[in-house]
Amino acid sequence: MKHGIGHIGLAAVVAVGGFCVGCAGRDIPSDEAMTSNFLANEEAFAEMVALLQDFPSWEGENPGGYRWRDGYWPEDAECREFLGEERASRLDSLLRVTGCENVHFRYCRTDSCAATSRPAEYSFTYYAEGLSIGPAVARHYIYRAEPTDSAAPTSRVWYMSDRPDSIFVADGDLAELYASIRHDERERNDTVGRMSLVRHIKGNWYLELEYEH
Repeated sequence: MKHGIGHIGLAAVVAVGGFCVGCAGRDIPSDEAMTSNFLANEEAFAEMVALLQDFPSWEGENPGGYRWRDGYWPEDAECREFLGEERASRLDSLLRVTGCENVHFRYCRTDSCAATSRPAEYSFTYYAEGLSIGPAVARHYIYRAEPTDSAAPTSRVWYMSDRPDSIFVADGDLAELYASIRHDERERNDTVGRMSLVRHIKGNWYLELEYEH
């Protein structure tokens, strides 16, 4: 089964994971609701990271050479085989406790990165909706191996006919910021192709809202 490599493509993720089941009509979770869920289940989130970090190798061999492991989906037999059934079953249990669907791995591939095959980030999908042929939006919990402390959320917004804009805001819920940016499409007479909105929770942990047209 093929999944997005590195920074996820939402449309592909929604198509693979079947997130629309049970999502129709649900409001996008607020930062407050997601933060409360994180604090109530912080030990479970920490255990998931520990389970995923404890591997001798993060590369898998295929006929074309080596490829990066790109995530864990409970329904994917290859993922379960890679983890081992005991570890996979424990991870499944922790995903249910935290309300998350799956995990995506994001790798650092710039020249400044240290030579390592381990993910730079773990992205735990908490909410997602959309179709593979249409707009998709998702909310994640992000664990970063190298945290960047910031109380203010940061966002990257890609308009279809313009260069990316960087936005830094001191306050405001990410779901509300997302709605405001979508509203701004009409003012700009342009279309948002993709956006990534991030807010720091504590330590290595962040909230993210991702949209892809």
